[in-house]
Amino acid sequence: MAGNQTLGYPAHETVARRQVFSKLLRDMTSATQAPRFQFFFSLLLAFLASGSIMAPCVSIAQSAESSGQSALPSGDAFTRGVAAYKAGQLEAARKSFLELDSSHPDDPTLLLNLGMIANKENRPGAALALWRKGLAQHPTNEALLNAVDWLKPKLAKSDMAHDFDAWEEWRRRLLLRVSPLITVFVSVIFFIIAGWLWLRWWGARRRALEEELAMPAAPVAGGVMTLLFLFLFGTSIAIFIDRLDIRGTIIVTKAPVYSAPDATATALFDVFEGMEVIVRDTRKVGTEIWRRVTYPGGNTGWIRDRDVLTVADSSDRAFKMSSGERATDAKPEVSGEGS
Repeated sequence: MAGNQTLGYPAHETVARRQVFSKLLRDMTSATQAPRFQFFFSLLLAFLASGSIMAPCVSIAQSAESSGQSALPSGDAFTRGVAAYKAGQLEAARKSFLELDSSHPDDPTLLLNLGMIANKENRPGAALALWRKGLAQHPTNEALLNAVDWLKPKLAKSDMAHDFDAWEEWRRRLLLRVSPLITVFVSVIFFIIAGWLWLRWWGARRRALEEELAMPAAPVAGGVMTLLFLFLFGTSIAIFIDRLDIRGTIIVTKAPVYSAPDATATALFDVFEGMEVIVRDTRKVGTEIWRRVTYPGGNTGWIRDRDVLTVADSSDRAFKMSSGERATDAKPEVSGEGS
């Protein structure tokens, strides 16, 4: 006993301190049942979640995304490509970067450089296709996002008449700008906080029933955390659903969209260079490959495979057609476009 006393307070002081501490806990517990405290507590938790919790999650998610990127070698191919681009030798730069792209597919730096070369060669559709290909794997890459935002308004025709599509609008404003890893990480944090608050409230409610006391108020903070979790979890699911769609970019000046995979079929409407479409199906008819595409919020039809570059295609397809071939693969503009 003497040895125990030398490690702490005397026994009577320890008991007194325990009683004071127990009373303080009871007072805090009763205070947390007040609606006003619940409201301010929810604001405090939201602040913590958006600051000291969300920031580390974003950092972790970004680190995970970075670890998934191919590390570019500091060898001759990349150095030659950069030097050739600076010297205005676009063909040599393109060959060097495509050589690296074959062993480092979907690397954002390579796709950014290849897109810059395509734009220099007056291939805006190919440039956008390559940058969107990179964003499909690295949605938060600022350089690729800025490149797309910079070039898209410069297109001769960047959009066409179509019905309002809530999904496409939500995708443009949110889904394309948020990393799925970040939303998953943060939604897990909100789930843990909400679960703890609701379990704590359920325990207090059970004790109140057993002891015939007043029922505790529902936790406002738990409700706020639950709503945030549902929103972020729903956003995560929407991002993964959106990834199931194969998107492509038109890389010719103008491409007619047919009612069937046949050049003699009725031309329904035209799509123009740089426009993004959803690829629904691919079919080989004779010696030609056709793709069934949908313009977001618009109609569906068939176009030639060579007229579109999808995020799943190899990067070298962006440079296979000459300027003359890109300009001649079109019929006279049809009526009813975008209907």
